[in-house]
Parts: sequence; C-alpha cells; structure tokens
Amino acid sequence: MKKLTSMAMALALTGVAGSAFAGTSTDNSNATALHASTTVHFNGLVEEPTCSFKGKSMKVVLPVVSTAAFANLTEGQPALNTQKKDFSLYISCADQFQANRMHMKITGQGKNNILENTHGTAKGMGLQIFSGDGNTVLPIGQELNSDTAGLTNAFLNNDNTLQLSTKYVRASGDVTGGKLATDAVFEIYYK
Repeated sequence: MKKLTSMAMALALTGVAGSAFAGTSTDNSNATALHASTTVHFNGLVEEPTCSFKGKSMKVVLPVVSTAAFANLTEGQPALNTQKKDFSLYISCADQFQANRMHMKITGQGKNNILENTHGTAKGMGLQIFSGDGNTVLPIGQELNSDTAGLTNAFLNNDNTLQLSTKYVRASGDVTGGKLATDAVFEIYYK
C-alpha cells in the first residue's frame, strides 16, 4: 500500500510538472502555449562631412552716394564714381568633406540679380553682390558651386575666407534719395 501511495504521488507530481511546462511551450500544436514579444526601434543619423558659416549675421555699412551717381544709367549699371564695398564670409568645413558636393545660394528680394531696397526709402537703386574681384556678379536665387566664377576657393580647405563685394546699381524707376537697406541670405548645403 505504501508503494502504491508513493507511486500515485509520483504520478500526480509528474502531471503537475507536465502541466507547468505545457504553459511555457512554444509548440504551435499546443493551444495553451504562451508567447510574448516586443519590438525595439532604433534611430540614428549618419551625416556627410559638410561646411558651415562661422559667425552670426553681419551688417555691411555702405558709403554715402549722391543721386547724381545714377544719372543717365540703365538698369544694372553700377553707380558712377563709387567704390565697391568689400566684405568676407568665413566658411568652416569638416574633415573629409567633398568640395564638389558643396553648393551655395544667395536669396533676397529682387530681380535681374539686383537686391531691391526693401527696408529704405531711396528709389531707383539697389545692390548687386560680386565675387571678391568686384567684376563677377553673383546671381540671386541660383545654385552656385565651386565651379562658379569667383567662388573657386569657397570650399577649398577646412577654413575658408570667401571674399565678396557689393555695389550700388541702377534699378528700375525714378531715382530719389533716402535710406537704402536690404538683406541677402547666404546658404551653403551639401548635395
């Protein structure tokens, strides 16, 4: 009897253990199988080595010019007897950047590559932006790159100085005196 009771007890324990293991089985044929999963999403960013401007926005103070400097000029001609105003942009490029993939765009309100006087009262005049030599007009609103005349050294090294200049030019309409103030946004990007 003692042997029979021990055997019954062993069978009972085997059944309990078997049902405990059945709950964790991953066998698809077992309807009581338990299964849990979770998904982990990973996000990252891989950047190409690129360039950026050093410094903040800047102001370029232009010389005073007479309305007589615009007499008998047609649209786009520089004001007579006035000098160009030089300014520089400083560009810093990351190690191993690819100069041929760097581009620049100058945007501002205007037409025919003349920045309009958007914040002043003077009329019939605007500004053009030139490469450092003062002879090559840089187009407004067009993509520029290191092949653009006057920008060949813009993305040459890790630290670059882009020499530019601006000049008063004749715009459309009658010429009247007053303040001339406008903005140009210089943007560089990797493409």
